[in-house]
Amino acid sequence: MESQPTPPVLPDKDSQKPFYRRWWFYAIIGVVVIGIIGADLDGDTSGADDEELAGVTTTSAPDTTEPEPTTTTSSTTSTSSTTTTSSTTTTTTLPPGWDPVEVSGSGDDFFEFTTPNDDPAVLELTHDGSANFIVSTYSAGNEPIDLLVNEIGTYSGAVPINFLLGEEIAYLEIQADGNWTLTATYLYDFPAIPGGAASGEGDAVVVVEVESPELALTHSGNANFIVTSWTTESRDLLVNEIGQYGGTVRTDTGTIIYEIQADGAWTLGPG
Repeated sequence: MESQPTPPVLPDKDSQKPFYRRWWFYAIIGVVVIGIIGADLDGDTSGADDEELAGVTTTSAPDTTEPEPTTTTSSTTSTSSTTTTSSTTTTTTLPPGWDPVEVSGSGDDFFEFTTPNDDPAVLELTHDGSANFIVSTYSAGNEPIDLLVNEIGTYSGAVPINFLLGEEIAYLEIQADGNWTLTATYLYDFPAIPGGAASGEGDAVVVVEVESPELALTHSGNANFIVTSWTTESRDLLVNEIGQYGGTVRTDTGTIIYEIQADGAWTLGPG
């Protein structure tokens, strides 16, 4: 804005100019013009503020602002849907299976042994010697985990491995005087036995569909008879006796894994 001109010296009365050529006339015009320009500037600024606010809160926003809420909402909905689907799949679908892992040998041995992904498995073992047959497991740090088998002479049976988190095996130790074999089978490849009843002889692992909480058990052997039930949430010791046994105990229902330690024939079924 140009500065207001300095007022000229007043002329003599005889030489007065028309009012529209007087300095004060131009001063008034200048003030009016400045006022108009200022009003326009204020109006432009107010309009810009209104437009920016509208861009955040209404659908009449410029194209560069409006898609943002739409994109955010879509992303949130998609994430929620994906999480729900994944959770449902995890609780209803088992991990992919794998082929059985087989090892054989003779006499004492100590070697690395793992299951794919450290998955839970059933380890089936045989021994044809006449002296001690002892099988022990060790962690990746070479710390002892469990004594799986401690028998004398020939042996044929099955035991669980990797059933407990934090106790995944990395090494096996075999003490034997004869030939031995071991086969690890993915736990969930074992078919569930319907009807809640099973039978066998010696050490075993069985998966049973149990409907009744009353479980009847028998054992005809002379040594330890130990029965443990496993679910995805608990481990319960049902029986721990020596010699022959016959009784009824409480059990969980649903798909139950029974670990049986026995030296004779055994049965289990609804009580």
